[in-house]
Amino acid sequence: MGTVKCLRCGEPLIFSRTKGWVHQDGKIYKTRLSYPGLCRRCMRSLVDGYCWYCKIQYPQQEVDEHCAVPDRG
Repeated sequence: MGTVKCLRCGEPLIFSRTKGWVHQDGKIYKTRLSYPGLCRRCMRSLVDGYCWYCKIQYPQQEVDEHCAVPDRG
């Protein structure tokens, strides 16, 4: 059996007996750092995590990008 790759990102996947197909780091979900899209106080759009109306800078947070999907083809 050859290497199974993720259909979404093309990275090699590993099979875990407890989780199924996972990425190289052992996680089902591939994550990235991103700023929230809206201010929690005034609900206006943020620019690079900053609300110009409320003068608040939000930190980046880890968000799910996609789950491991084996490419069977």
